[in-house]
Amino acid sequence: MSQHRFRALALAPEIPLAGLARHFGIARRLAWEEPLELAGSRLQAALPRLTSERVFLFAFGAVVFVDCDDNAIRRVLDDLGQHHASLRKPNPFQWSDDYTLAIDPQATPRCDNDGVTIANASPAQLRVLATVLARSVALERVEASLETVLDQSEKRIEALEHGQLRGADANLARDAGAVLRLEHESIHYLGLPDKPEFTWSDPDADALYSQLARQFELRERFAAVRHRVEVLKDLNSTFANLAHAKRSARLEWIIILLIAFEIVLPAARWLWQQITAM
Repeated sequence: MSQHRFRALALAPEIPLAGLARHFGIARRLAWEEPLELAGSRLQAALPRLTSERVFLFAFGAVVFVDCDDNAIRRVLDDLGQHHASLRKPNPFQWSDDYTLAIDPQATPRCDNDGVTIANASPAQLRVLATVLARSVALERVEASLETVLDQSEKRIEALEHGQLRGADANLARDAGAVLRLEHESIHYLGLPDKPEFTWSDPDADALYSQLARQFELRERFAAVRHRVEVLKDLNSTFANLAHAKRSARLEWIIILLIAFEIVLPAARWLWQQITAM
């Protein structure tokens, strides 16, 4: 039996794989969902005593390390960080997930919270496990960001309950931008509703992906994120409408005061003329 330890980190909203691929001599264009896989000589600059270590980088900002301890992970990130700043993090383990792959032809296949056991592993199955872990940890980062935005919205709701409307237009625009960014990252960029294209022609990889996706509850978590995004968009729309109504009411009062001033000023002049003429 052989065992491999996978560790996934969510480092950034996006990693530009095209530039990194060129650096490592990979000329072909990577598909949007295809990870950049580094092993062997491509890792020797950071890990000179290389054995089974392997690294998968995903365009949506996640990196999956295979058989790498914390020191090896930091060395690889330091090396990669020379080519893109998003990979240089003071605390790269803020969002992380660990999983174990056991390969045992004699054991009963299993899949639980700690790991998965299969009879034999193909490169496609390794990529499946890396993809599921990467999507899960990237989704964890999105969920944490959503909680922050929801907390900010909660403060505005509490202010509204007291008849106060807080937040300048710039703040409302910033919050709306944050929600749209999270929607783009979770719905369009992670590709969570879709299976990876490389599983379509590999029944074993397809079955493993379905099993792991259920274990990590990717669809359920994606649905919850999408629902929260829609709620936040509705809240931001409400705040924007209330802010617009407040500005409109202020403008109306200014117009009323200007009209009143135009009426009162001639009357005051006429009255002054009458007084001075006496």
